[in-house]
Amino acid sequence: MLKRTSLIFLVISISMFTSTIFIYKNNAAKTESYKFVPSKSYKFVPSKSYTSLPSESYKSLPSESYKSVPSESYKSVPSESYKSVPSESYTFVPSESLKDIAMNSGLSEEANITVCNLKGLCEHLNGNEQLLSVASLMKLPIAVALIEKITTNNIDINTQIYLEPENFTEDNSTLDAGNNYTLKELLSEMIINSSNIAPNQLIDYLSRSYINQVLEEQDYKILRVNSKFIGDYIIPYDMGFIPNTANSDELTIMMVRIYSNLHLTHYKLLATLLAQQHDHDLGFTALENTKVQWMGEKTGQNAGVLGTTLAIKVSGEIYIITVIDDGDYSEIALRKSITNIADYIFKKESF
Repeated sequence: MLKRTSLIFLVISISMFTSTIFIYKNNAAKTESYKFVPSKSYKFVPSKSYTSLPSESYKSLPSESYKSVPSESYKSVPSESYKSVPSESYTFVPSESLKDIAMNSGLSEEANITVCNLKGLCEHLNGNEQLLSVASLMKLPIAVALIEKITTNNIDINTQIYLEPENFTEDNSTLDAGNNYTLKELLSEMIINSSNIAPNQLIDYLSRSYINQVLEEQDYKILRVNSKFIGDYIIPYDMGFIPNTANSDELTIMMVRIYSNLHLTHYKLLATLLAQQHDHDLGFTALENTKVQWMGEKTGQNAGVLGTTLAIKVSGEIYIITVIDDGDYSEIALRKSITNIADYIFKKESF
């Protein structure tokens, strides 16, 4: 009787153990079948203090809409093709005069100022300090990277690409998402009207890795384009979360290189676009009724920063002025600082 009872207990135990395994496997299978909502469907509230970095899941442009160049075929610009001054040859001198100008103009203590001539002689105030946001000033490095690509890969600047609806956000341009535009049209809207949609599409077209490769090869240590641009509310697809980085020294060097290479077709085009920028609230207005000639400018502003980088001509010589205030800024103070810097250059016998 005892043996029979033990045998029955053993059969029941084996049956329970088998059922447990079956239930566990069944539940595991159910767990594996759960589907999660794709991350790109989430909407994030934008930070106005900076634009953002990419996720690795961005959509590439349809292959049929543009001429794709294999990444391994990228070539750096031959040194003989442009008159670029190596970064180590620039001389940056901390300037008490610029410090006085910043204080007397009403700029905040966080303001960055850099002034250079085309010979690479520069004065600066906090110019080598990294900024976490320079707003639309970051469209200038994108323009330079685009020029690099079309030049080295012999791409026609009138090549059309598709403007994806996912890159739409508020801006002042005439662009309509879902249509084709030439690279020249996107470049023009990005500089003249400071479009946000155009650089978002160009970031996808060029790729962030390519843009930053170009910047690294051209000896920029701080300038990095890691994010797309957002308007007031609408967030573009794959906007990213890490801010772009820059400082006034390297933005000034970039402008020096542009205006040192006006003999090259695409740099001449870029300088022409800078002279057509619609935003005249800063450098252009600051230099009205002065003896200094305004040549072109790129401005940038969001909730956390106000800045501009501009080319001027004084007594036949070109200078670049970059003023960026990411503290408690005001347009009046920034304009006054540009007027005073231009006057300082005009009165200075040598730079």
